[in-house]
Formats: sequence, structure tokens, C-alpha cells
Amino acid sequence: MNLFYLHIGFMLVSMALLLAGVAVAMVFRRKRWWLKVHRRAGIGAGFVLLGGFLAAILLVSQSAGAHFASPHTWLGGATLLGAFMTLLLGLSSFRFPGHAPEIRATHRVSGRLTGAMGLITVLSGLILIGVL
Repeated sequence: MNLFYLHIGFMLVSMALLLAGVAVAMVFRRKRWWLKVHRRAGIGAGFVLLGGFLAAILLVSQSAGAHFASPHTWLGGATLLGAFMTLLLGLSSFRFPGHAPEIRATHRVSGRLTGAMGLITVLSGLILIGVL
């Protein structure tokens, strides 16, 4: 399979899982099951995002290009770090219940910033390949 399409596929699935996780947290918070779905969507999005990142690294390696040579790649790396930071914050709020309110507040801000960065990264990728 072409690594370019693999990268795009992983990233699309990851963004869909991230948006599903956010939507569940915002809309279905009063349901008993919301946290389980939110957590699974976030963890799944993180692993799929990592797969898309690895596909991009392999793609650039095969094309003899330079890694992190365009704004899209910098934004993608920052988005990947932000996504895992958000994931770790969310999971750590259960590990450290005494600090849960502060951790949850940081988790929410981090998630919103990472989501915005993800959308900007997608747009920069579409510009890079000439779609926009």
C-alpha cells in the first residue's frame, strides 16, 4: 500500500476518533457511559495518530526528503505531542485524585488547543499537496 494514502487514512481516522471523543464529552456527559467511550476514543485516536506519524516518517525516508522540512511537519509533530499530553493528563486525573480538578482543567485546555492545532495541521497538509 502507498504510504501516502496510509498516512492520510490513519490521520482521518484519528481526527474522527478525536472529534467523537470531544463530542461525547460535550454532549453526552450526563449519560453513565460517556467516560468509557470518551476514554476509549482518546486512546484509540492516540494510537492511530502514532501510526499515521510513523507512516509519514517512512514516506519521507523512502523519498529521500528531509524530515521536518515544512510547516505541516512541525505542526504535525506538535499536534502529536499535544495529543499524547492531553491523553496522559486525562488518564492521570484518575491516578492522582487529590489533584483531579486541576488536572482536568488542564486536560480540557490541552484538548481544545490540540484539536485546533490538528485542524490547522490538516489544512496545512491539504495546502502542501495542492488541494487548497
